[in-house]
Amino acid sequence: MEVKLAACSAEKARSLLGYKTTYTLEDGLRELIRYIESRGPKPFKYHLDIEIRNEKTPSSWINRLF
Repeated sequence: MEVKLAACSAEKARSLLGYKTTYTLEDGLRELIRYIESRGPKPFKYHLDIEIRNEKTPSSWINRLF
């Protein structure tokens, strides 16, 4: 059977473990953005070689544009 709708909640963790968030979503995103800006982008690396190439293989996969 396929799951068509799913929803997550931290309510069980809150009630059983006394979990409380320490950051708002906005604060967390601001901190993440500051971290990325200070660190700079990471160089991109291809992890796997293409083993099977045929007429349906995208050229960007074959030519490694990055």
